[in-house]
Amino acid sequence: MQQETRAQDIPTPRLLLRLLDYAFLDACLRGRVAEARALLGADVPTEWLAEVDFIARRWQQLRAQPDYASFAPRALLRHDDLTMVGHCGFHTAPDADYLREHRALAQCPRQGEYGKAAPAIQSIEFYG
Repeated sequence: MQQETRAQDIPTPRLLLRLLDYAFLDACLRGRVAEARALLGADVPTEWLAEVDFIARRWQQLRAQPDYASFAPRALLRHDDLTMVGHCGFHTAPDADYLREHRALAQCPRQGEYGKAAPAIQSIEFYG
């Protein structure tokens, strides 16, 4: 798939963190894979689709708490081929103390794709 940058994407040197919004989660829950793929702009791995409980929790959370939307899960997409290699995000909309605590963790040495995403996800601005 051809890469298109979206306003809420967070780029890192190797990854693109793309918001998994309500419409995408809804399509996944209803088994509409082609629609989910179009909404994501990338292939949707079967491993992700198998995470039904997680997807349902975040879908419900977005329905009940619209302010959570910018902190919802994000797909970890490799830049070179837009392969979804995982996801990351906040379980709740974080407050300032939460962000201070977790920002320190980004200084720790990490390996793999998740380590590359940690500082990027923390770049989401907190409006509180």
